[in-house]
Amino acid sequence: MSNEHVDLSMFPQPERGEKLPSGHVLKRLHQAGYNWSQLARIYTQINGEKVTQQGVQWKAASIGYKPHLGSKERVRMIPYTIRREPGHDHGNSALHQRLRDHLTERAGEDLPVRRGALLMNWRGRLQDQVMVYDWEKGWKLTPRTEQDEDLVIRWPEGVAKPDPADLDLFRLPPKLT
Repeated sequence: MSNEHVDLSMFPQPERGEKLPSGHVLKRLHQAGYNWSQLARIYTQINGEKVTQQGVQWKAASIGYKPHLGSKERVRMIPYTIRREPGHDHGNSALHQRLRDHLTERAGEDLPVRRGALLMNWRGRLQDQVMVYDWEKGWKLTPRTEQDEDLVIRWPEGVAKPDPADLDLFRLPPKLT
């Protein structure tokens, strides 16, 4: 978002005297692919007053919306056992790191600028490809199929998908699909 123009008129205005719209509006915007820091910047521009990422999260949490998971919990949601042994540490591969960055950003956390740029490049490659994990070879990109939907990884056969809110972390942001 930082490098693209955002039409502020498309965002719901806060009630008089408020810096942010309702928690329900923030929830919908977050589910549409905006992270907390992006929403804070947008509403800072709309109000002309500083709005923090924590303030946006707090307002959304006021209606019970708490999609944030810690990094360890997010990594545990990856439906593969990642090989991590000397000479075969697939958890340190570039593709695995981009997946972790994707989960982090989709959970509403900021990334350093360089990792954010790498993430956007990676997501561009995922328009027609999807990540697949192989115990021996690690992560690879392969052509996307209809069964992959808009997920960034191919979900393994026989593994149940998580609830929709958690599965959304594995989806490409709506503006990229």
